[in-house]
Amino acid sequence: MTGCDPTADPALIADPGYLDFGTVPAGEPQEAPLTVGNWSDRPVRLIGGTSDCSCTTLSDLPVTIPPGGRAAVTIRLVPPPGAGHLTRMVMLRTDSPDQPQLQVRLGCRVE
Repeated sequence: MTGCDPTADPALIADPGYLDFGTVPAGEPQEAPLTVGNWSDRPVRLIGGTSDCSCTTLSDLPVTIPPGGRAAVTIRLVPPPGAGHLTRMVMLRTDSPDQPQLQVRLGCRVE
């Protein structure tokens, strides 16, 4: 598998694939677990991730996932003011040359 082959099966899989925070109040920090599974035959290290004004993935990183193993990463969301639906993409960076990043979609309804 190579990082440039879009048809290759990914070695890292996020569970859930869509992280739903439900209905949340604006401005109040929310946290939810994201499990990352490593289906490759070698350890993969999650080394960084999204960090902006509304999403952060850095508190549990870095973490090494053994072959066939799983690791939990906490996603922290601070919903911005304004009612409505919020959707974001979170990116986890890895040390894998085959899959240098893993993207996960998350969302919520902001009150």
